[in-house]
Amino acid sequence: MARHDGEQRRTEVRLDRWQSGRQSRRKAGTRVGFATEQRTEQRRTRRKRTESLYSVEQPPPLEAPRGVEEWVGWELAAKLWREHVPEQLLGVDCATCGSEWPCDAWELANGILNDCHRAAQVAGE
Repeated sequence: MARHDGEQRRTEVRLDRWQSGRQSRRKAGTRVGFATEQRTEQRRTRRKRTESLYSVEQPPPLEAPRGVEEWVGWELAAKLWREHVPEQLLGVDCATCGSEWPCDAWELANGILNDCHRAAQVAGE
């Protein structure tokens, strides 16, 4: 019987906290996603321009150049690089994904192409 009374008391305490409007660790009026959105926006404004061996006018060849051992990686990266170029009107957003350019996909592809070039140069020396 004492155990039942203890459970009843715990339930009353929980109800009191709930009715008084007491909140847990979160503050009233905060949105969970707001801080994440703010950090993303700050990251975008701090994004540095990535150096590329190619330009929109002269994109990377779809076939790997001589000396590149990772030819499958090259072909995938070259295709991705060509797909994620800046839109033609203003050139500030990616034409494919709509993100600020250079987008993450373009930077990934550009990094793979640069790594393949470096590896081919080291192997050729």
